[in-house]
Amino acid sequence: MPMGKKTLRFFLKKQREKKGLSIRALAKYSDVSDSFLSQIELGKRFPSAKVLRKLARPLGVKEEILMREAGYLPEMVREESAKYGVECVDVSKLSEEDKRLVRDMIVRLEEKREGKVSSG
Repeated sequence: MPMGKKTLRFFLKKQREKKGLSIRALAKYSDVSDSFLSQIELGKRFPSAKVLRKLARPLGVKEEILMREAGYLPEMVREESAKYGVECVDVSKLSEEDKRLVRDMIVRLEEKREGKVSSG
């Protein structure tokens, strides 16, 4: 179940602490300002898909997990779309850049599933 706006901040803080990173260190490794990271953890701001992509590697969490936990990717697909072999994702509230990032991620996942790219 996606965490969304209410609890994503706790998940991100837990992952940061688990890695032994301060907010300042995470900011350095992710190229996201320490001020913005602090506001995310305090629940004052919510990260875009672009910011989550920057945080994934330093936190040691797959991008897909962060996107799903933030509610950017659905936990389950609608049955009607499944019969056509496609997933329906409501991206209407995302910025154009975040929509592009989600589409790129879906393409990479499809390529990985089809064995077209390495999993590294």
